[in-house]
Amino acid sequence: MDWCHERHEAKYPAFEQGTISFFAEIFAAKRERRNGLTKNSTSEEVIMKEFVSAIICAFTTRKKIFLYVSLLLLAVTPVEAKDTQLNILFIVADNQPASILGTYGNPDVKTPNIDRLANEGLRFTHAFTVHGMCSPTRATLLTGLLPSQHGVQDWLDDEEMGDWPSDWNAIREYRTLPYTLKNRGYQTSLIGKWHLGQPRPPDEWFDYWVTFNLGHTIDFWNNEINDNSRKYKLEGKHSVDFFSDKAVEYLQSYDHQKPFFLMVTYNGPYMNPPTNLGAAKNRHYADYVDKEFPSFPRNRVNETVLEEAMVPDPEEWYLNL
Repeated sequence: MDWCHERHEAKYPAFEQGTISFFAEIFAAKRERRNGLTKNSTSEEVIMKEFVSAIICAFTTRKKIFLYVSLLLLAVTPVEAKDTQLNILFIVADNQPASILGTYGNPDVKTPNIDRLANEGLRFTHAFTVHGMCSPTRATLLTGLLPSQHGVQDWLDDEEMGDWPSDWNAIREYRTLPYTLKNRGYQTSLIGKWHLGQPRPPDEWFDYWVTFNLGHTIDFWNNEINDNSRKYKLEGKHSVDFFSDKAVEYLQSYDHQKPFFLMVTYNGPYMNPPTNLGAAKNRHYADYVDKEFPSFPRNRVNETVLEEAMVPDPEEWYLNL
């Protein structure tokens, strides 16, 4: 990588040190050049190419600067960037590992719509999950905090709902993503599973919500729904289809004069009984009823857990619900 040194060491002596001072020099030079150039895309492109080239050089020469990159890249914005508020559709599935998606190589499960989203967008290949349970994960998605910081370290038991205040939610004290966006002029909506407290998401976060009266998933059918404080029982429709239809309905009727943040949080896929006991009642049953799943990691799963999932004990509590 001699060309790196030849190109950057002469301009930026701190390059050899591999410290944040190297980036400080880059930004200082970037500001000086910008002040002397007209604000057009060509000049900015030249500056950006030099900056990116310097980062690549620093990484390939194994300088210990990677801790700073994520923060510093946030400061590298085009001069002519418009203050445009983009619409945000945030889709969350429940108990769904990446390994069961076609876009991540699963040969057995067909997920054409998710695959299309991935192919037309961005896939994360080195993602990290903060927790294996639903409530802590949702709390982290909304707050940006670890479970040890926001305090939700397990799923919330619906049997304790009677002991909670009528408007209680587990992360109300934190500045959340929907709260921040709402204060920046966004229309904010939640459609789907909430499971972070009482079944009424806070008004200061969401303008519109459709969720379950209960938190966790018991079944995909015949659920009690809280539709903006109007309660009714969902009959004859799979909950995933119901939430999808509600999301489409919202996207067809929102105020186009303002940007929207729509969080669609499905209660499927799912694995725990009694949800998946017996024959599936959805439209995909015929596609999978006789299909073997070689991709299911049987030889890498705790045998007790696998046996319980595949052949539940008839005496278990959930069979008597």
